[in-house]
Amino acid sequence: MTREAGVSTILLSGELDLASASTVQALLFEEVESPDVTAVRVDLAEVGFLDSSALGVLISGLNHAHKEGRGFTVVNPSPAAQRLLAVTGLDEVLAPR
Repeated sequence: MTREAGVSTILLSGELDLASASTVQALLFEEVESPDVTAVRVDLAEVGFLDSSALGVLISGLNHAHKEGRGFTVVNPSPAAQRLLAVTGLDEVLAPR
């Protein structure tokens, strides 16, 4: 995780599934709630697999960020992540603007 100019970038790796969902959600919420953070970027470049629970965590993070007045985007999705995001239409919802 890095922070620069109020933007927290969280690099996730490996498998994002039910087993890791609560840990990832806690991390996203913690960053969103940090007073010196204006936006959270989730980097999925090193994610080899994600399932519906991971998508739920990303949407939860997005909703929490909006509630807190913060930005939230997903960047650099791996091919596996990009396929799932595209099929579900979340690539448009979570893309940087």
